[in-house]
Amino acid sequence: MSLFAELKRRNVIRVATAYVVAAWLIIQVVETIFPAFGFGDTAVRLVVILLAIGFLPTLVISWFFEITPQGWRKEADVVRDQTITRSTGRKLNAAIILLLVLALGYFAFDKFALDPARDRAIAEAARSEAASTTPPPPERAGPSIAVLPFANRSGSPENAWFTDGMHDELLTRLSRISALKVISRTSVLRYRDGEQAIPAIAAELGVATVLEGGVQRVGDQVRVNVQLIDGETDEHLWAEIYDRRLSAENLFEIQSDISRAIAGQLSAQLSADEDRALRERSTDNLAAYDAYLRGLAELERYTLSAKEQAVEQFTQATGLDPDFAAAWAGLCEAELGRYRTTRDRSAFDAAESACHRALELDDRLLEVHVALAALHRTSGLYSRAEVTVQQAEFHRAEAALERAFEIDSLSLLALIERGLVRAAQGRLDEAQTDLRRAAEADPAYWPAQTSLFNFYYGDSNAPDRYEQALRAAVQAAAIRPDLAASWNNVGSAHYMLGDYRQAADAWKKSLEIEPTRTGFTNTGLALAYDGQFAEAAAMQEKAAELAPQDYRVWGRLGEALNHLPGAEARAAEAFRRAVPLARERLEINPEDWRTRAYLATYLAWLGELEEAAELSGNALSASERHPEALLCAADVAYARGETESYLALLEEMVAKDPAYAQFIDEEEPELMELERFRAILKPRP
Repeated sequence: MSLFAELKRRNVIRVATAYVVAAWLIIQVVETIFPAFGFGDTAVRLVVILLAIGFLPTLVISWFFEITPQGWRKEADVVRDQTITRSTGRKLNAAIILLLVLALGYFAFDKFALDPARDRAIAEAARSEAASTTPPPPERAGPSIAVLPFANRSGSPENAWFTDGMHDELLTRLSRISALKVISRTSVLRYRDGEQAIPAIAAELGVATVLEGGVQRVGDQVRVNVQLIDGETDEHLWAEIYDRRLSAENLFEIQSDISRAIAGQLSAQLSADEDRALRERSTDNLAAYDAYLRGLAELERYTLSAKEQAVEQFTQATGLDPDFAAAWAGLCEAELGRYRTTRDRSAFDAAESACHRALELDDRLLEVHVALAALHRTSGLYSRAEVTVQQAEFHRAEAALERAFEIDSLSLLALIERGLVRAAQGRLDEAQTDLRRAAEADPAYWPAQTSLFNFYYGDSNAPDRYEQALRAAVQAAAIRPDLAASWNNVGSAHYMLGDYRQAADAWKKSLEIEPTRTGFTNTGLALAYDGQFAEAAAMQEKAAELAPQDYRVWGRLGEALNHLPGAEARAAEAFRRAVPLARERLEINPEDWRTRAYLATYLAWLGELEEAAELSGNALSASERHPEALLCAADVAYARGETESYLALLEEMVAKDPAYAQFIDEEEPELMELERFRAILKPRP
């Protein structure tokens, strides 16, 4: 009898099948219920390990033993004509079918019941966290106003961008009146559905008056109706209907008339410069203005595809009217956003060019000064500077922000950017003050909460920085749950806190909203640290398709492939793709220690050890021995065979930030034999 036939006769194959299905079902149930009882990922991994260990002994027992009416007997002691293996086999078949039904049932339950429930739980947690961290609303001040989102009365969703654009432009004009407190657009967006009463909205926002209205665009005609309401009594203070032929001149005239009427009703004194600014028209070309408003609508979506669409719309607007300063400003912001996402040098150059063109046309545009400051902060003109590059660029950023504050001393955009510039300079206390002021001044302003998250996650050295980052991230997610970036940040904060299941849930939510480079590369990292290197490499390849200019994606792909048998050539190719991209990034910003540190690891993996060591040392000095730079330096030391240096760097790293211990590669058996290395891996209080 063949071995396979004997395995079938002794029911070994049936036992193996039943064991695998039952083990899978047990693991799924454990992953669901263990968190409810306070058990973390370690307990789940222990269950998986025990089930894996039990598999082989179970097969051995099924081979050597048989169930008989008298109980368990050695197979060799059972008389062949008295065996009941067929009867046992039928029972095992029934058990397998039952287990498969249970497994399919659980899969359906998890897919259609638990998954949506987890998504709702994440969103609810974000809302609860936001509620617990939101300061009480400010006392009502006068004159002050909240302009609610305008209703689109055109009868077509296609005109929503035009309605939103009119609302945004009116807010921009009103914000130029220094005597008037105007609530930001982000803060009022949550009242779009009109379900809350005006007094409740006014109380939440701390304003004395509320403006609501609607826009109807039909053919070559436009109608705008607005009404100003007392926030305490709900009484109408003023109302007007504007019926005009659709033209750029008439649209700007409507906005100017509304702004001046509101100022008059609220006794907000206009200076001569403010009155002149309210009457100005930024373009006389209606098609250019339409493209500009479409571009603004795209910027509100905060996605790469939206940024690319915004670039297209603003480019069209500037083509139709080369003197349209606001459109150049929009193009600057859109290209800067594209550069931050893709690290494409051409986007940086285009942003710089657009910023300067906008300033040539009108240097009173606050957004351009803030965007220019961001350019100098994030990359700037590094390749053309000679000495003291970093400080020179920071001074340029600060100068741009000083001009922005001259235009609007209360600008949250400028306040946030100043906080980020100060963080980049290492002025952490001042940076935290600026960013917290911005978040507290307008708790519903998504960019403020997101910038606060970025500060705590990437710059702060506070002991509770990751807890603070999580608070800011969940509040941002409560404000804009529709954005993939919100959930990426929530996942990143959870990940640094060791909450891997919550991190995975948040990143899954992000990818469901939009497949992004950040979502794929973060998920790839999580899979790599979980030992799933093939799946990690697949995620990084998807990220590379979306952002082929991002050196970190290629580097992470190489790291994942490095752990796969037979993938050494593919790993080397990925590192070779990463190296020139990282060098290009350093041409933009030679002081970027993080890029320098990772470039060193890529070169080390490619065998260029001398340059790797030099770059690594420079990164350590420039970063003041940041834990991330220490981790990269340790990898370089290990590649050079310097075990003593490797261990010393890791010890310094975990002493500075114990959270970084989770990023240490535990795949090398010879290291695990070292007591000193095992001590580094031990959890710290």
